Amino acid sequence: MEINKNFYIDIIQFKSDNKTVQILIHTRQEKKGSAKISFLVNGREKKYHKYIRTDFELSKPEKGISHCGYSIEFMPEKENKKKICNFEIIANGKKQYLYYTLQSHLSRFPNNYKEQNGFTFNHNDYYITIKPKKFFQNLFRELKFLQGLAGEYKTKTVWQIASLRLKIRFWKSFYKKIINKQNKKILLFSDRLNLAGDNAEALYRYTAKENVKKKNANCKFLILPNSADGQRLSREGFSIIEPFSKKHFFYLFVCDYNISSSFDSWVYNPFKKYVSKDIPSYFTNLNVSFYFGLLDFKYIFLGHGPTKNDMTGIFRKEIQNFTKILASNKQEFAEFQKNNYQFNDNEIMLTGLPRFDYLSNKKKENVITIMPTWRKNLLPDKFADGRRIYFDKFKQTDFFQFYNGILNNKNLLKILEKYNYKLNFILHPALFGQLKDFKSNSKNVLFPKMPYNWKEIINQTKIFITDYSSIAFDFAYTDSCVIYSQFDEDTFFKNQKYLENSLFTYKANGFGPIFKSIEKVTEKLIEYIKQNGKIEKQYLSRYKKAFPWHDRNFSKRVCREL
Repeated sequence: MEINKNFYIDIIQFKSDNKTVQILIHTRQEKKGSAKISFLVNGREKKYHKYIRTDFELSKPEKGISHCGYSIEFMPEKENKKKICNFEIIANGKKQYLYYTLQSHLSRFPNNYKEQNGFTFNHNDYYITIKPKKFFQNLFRELKFLQGLAGEYKTKTVWQIASLRLKIRFWKSFYKKIINKQNKKILLFSDRLNLAGDNAEALYRYTAKENVKKKNANCKFLILPNSADGQRLSREGFSIIEPFSKKHFFYLFVCDYNISSSFDSWVYNPFKKYVSKDIPSYFTNLNVSFYFGLLDFKYIFLGHGPTKNDMTGIFRKEIQNFTKILASNKQEFAEFQKNNYQFNDNEIMLTGLPRFDYLSNKKKENVITIMPTWRKNLLPDKFADGRRIYFDKFKQTDFFQFYNGILNNKNLLKILEKYNYKLNFILHPALFGQLKDFKSNSKNVLFPKMPYNWKEIINQTKIFITDYSSIAFDFAYTDSCVIYSQFDEDTFFKNQKYLENSLFTYKANGFGPIFKSIEKVTEKLIEYIKQNGKIEKQYLSRYKKAFPWHDRNFSKRVCREL
C-alpha cells in the first residue's frame, strides 16, 4: 500500500478528563497492498484505531484511493516522569512530515505552539512535543515563531502579527480575569447568520434568565443586526454581535463556549469571507494560521434537529472538533456512538432540544403546514447576504412541479374551504429566494414571510407535510399528524452530502405514511382533514418512543451538562 507523504493532524488535545491526549489524523492511501505505519510516543508504538473518512469519500472520491483516519490516545504522565512526550509517525520505515488542519489549532509555521490544561503543544516538521507549560520557555518560543515568520514576510507584516498576537493575549487574560472574578462564563450563541428561532435562541433565553438570578454568564448572540430576526432579538434585549466584525473576532478568542445549532465554517473558522465580497469582513485582513494556537473555546453543537440520517459526510469530530454534541433521544445517541463520528460517550449530551421548551399540543387549530427540506443540487452555490441567489430555472425542477401541484390541487382546495383550513407553505432557508415562484388561487393557501414565529406555527399546526426534514420531530412532539411526501425517494440520497441511516428509516420509524405522488399526498391530507387530525395508533406509539421527555426542562438539562 502506497502511503501519501501528507499526514494531517486534525485534532491534538486533552480530552475532557484533562489527563488523556487525543490525536486524530487523516491521510490518503492506495486500497491495495500493505504498509507498516507506526505512531510513536517517546519512541514506543501506540495502539490506534483505523477507519474510513466518509466526508472525503463522498466529496473527493478517487479510484483506488482510500481516505483513512487514525485515532490515538495516551496519558503523558504515564509516558515520562517529566511529562514530556514526543509524538511522531513512521511509515515504511521513514519519518513522516506533519501537516495541520484548523481544528488542531496548530499550523505549518515553524515553532508554532498552543497551550492547554497547563501544557504546551510544540511542533516541528516531523514531531510534536507535549510538555508542562513554562512562561519563559513559551516566551522564547513566541520569539522563535516570529523570527521564523520574518524569513517569509516583510518586517512590517511581522510587527503587525506580533502586535495583534500580543493584544489577543492581553485582552484574553485581562477580560477573563475580570469575568472569572465574577465567577462568570463567556458564552457566544448562534443559529444561522441571518436567522434565529432555533436551539441557540432557546438556550440563550434560558441562560440569560438564569443569569439574572445567579449572575454566572456573559451571553452574546451572533446574528446579522439588519436581518429581521436580528432586529427582533435586539428589541427583546438580546446582546447582539455582528458576524465578521472586530467584536466577533474578540469574543471568538475570549469566549469559554461557542454554542451553535450550525456546523458551518463561519461558526468555528470565520477568518475569511464566507458569503460574498459584498459583506465587509475584519477577518479578511487576517491569516488565521498566525493565531491558531490562541483559540481555545469549547464548541457546543446543538443541531437544527434530530440526526436521523448518516451525517458523517458533513459533520464529525475531525472537521468541527465539537467539545459536546447534543442528542435529542436514545436513537440519536446511538447514532453518534458510531465510530465514523469519532465522538466519545462523554462528548454526547442526551438532553433533548432546547427549543422543545416552547412547544405545546394545547393550541392546535385548523392549520396545515408544508415544509420540504433542501436539496444540494437544486440551486447553484451562489450567495448574497447569507442566502442563495434567485435561480430563474427553478420552475423547471421536479421539486417545484411537485409542491406547486399540491398547492393547486382542485380537490384539496375545495376541502380547505369547506372545512375552513389554512395551509401554510414554508420553504427551507436555503430556498427562501424561490418562494415567489409558488402561486395558488385559493385564499386558504398562505405563504408566510420571514421572520417566522416557529413556536406559534408548530403549536398551531394540526397536520404537517414534509419530505425528509427532521423538523417533523417538532411537529410530532406536539401531536400533529405527519405525512411524508417523498416524490424523489429513489434519487434524493444520491445527491445529498449525507447518507441513509439504518437506525432510522421513514418506513419503520417515521411519524406518518409515505407517498410519492401528488394524488396520494392530497388524498391522505383530505382524509386527515375530514377526521380532524386523528393520528393512527401505529404512529402514536412511535411518537412515544421518540421523545424520552415531555417537560419544559430541555435547556436546563443542556446547562447541567455544560
